[in-house]
Amino acid sequence: MNNRQSTPRSAAKAVLLAGLACIFAFATVHASPFITVGVYDEQVENTNSVDANAIPSSDPFDGTALTVTEFSAMVLTAFNNNLGGVFDYHSDDTFTGTGSIGMGSSYDLTYGIDQNQTLGVTSLDGSHQSEQGTTPISGDRHLGTGGPNDGFEFDTPLLAFGITVLNRSGSNRHVNTMTFTLQDDTTVTPFANTQGGSGDDLFFGYQVSDPSNGIVSVFLDNGNHLHYDDMGFIVIPEPGTIVLLGIAGIAGLIGFRRRKS
Repeated sequence: MNNRQSTPRSAAKAVLLAGLACIFAFATVHASPFITVGVYDEQVENTNSVDANAIPSSDPFDGTALTVTEFSAMVLTAFNNNLGGVFDYHSDDTFTGTGSIGMGSSYDLTYGIDQNQTLGVTSLDGSHQSEQGTTPISGDRHLGTGGPNDGFEFDTPLLAFGITVLNRSGSNRHVNTMTFTLQDDTTVTPFANTQGGSGDDLFFGYQVSDPSNGIVSVFLDNGNHLHYDDMGFIVIPEPGTIVLLGIAGIAGLIGFRRRKS
């Protein structure tokens, strides 16, 4: 029997090898862009659904918090007009249970009904791994981190963004704070110290008030191990594209939000 104990050098080597394995896993998964879908919180392959909408901050903020019902309608319309999509970590078979997305890694999402548009995403924090033992809201996979926070940086400004923070083992949701950075480098925190009920899968949705000042990054902190599913997004159309494409739903909602603000 070999009773040799691990040395600091061998431990460091093990950590290095584990890190390289994660990088290799991501490189393998990231051979091509991940596809997105148009349905948020699908109910065909997985009937688990969003339980509640995150309550917006009581402090005034620029833009508007969206419910899952509002965002689902918006992102489906956007998807059908090649302006958005939902990365559900399930519909794309290249994203497997062994895949991970390390901190600082970048990946592409193809979106729209034609899947000919691409959104570049960079991970800002944490290590993303699928199939972490928490029930997703779409399919059989989701993402989770080993720490309390995560973030995304986008190469194309967004009009709206939505994501669901999953419960862990039916426990009370931890306190969640979500901050958005806009094109002019200002930050907006529509959700501060937000907490759901026991066992809630909590939806967070946000839309900017000014399409010329879109979302360039998102940062979420929940104070514990973070698990999430269905990252949805809507890019900002070129001037006049909304009217030309006839997406009255989004055009009307933008006008309504501006008046409401």
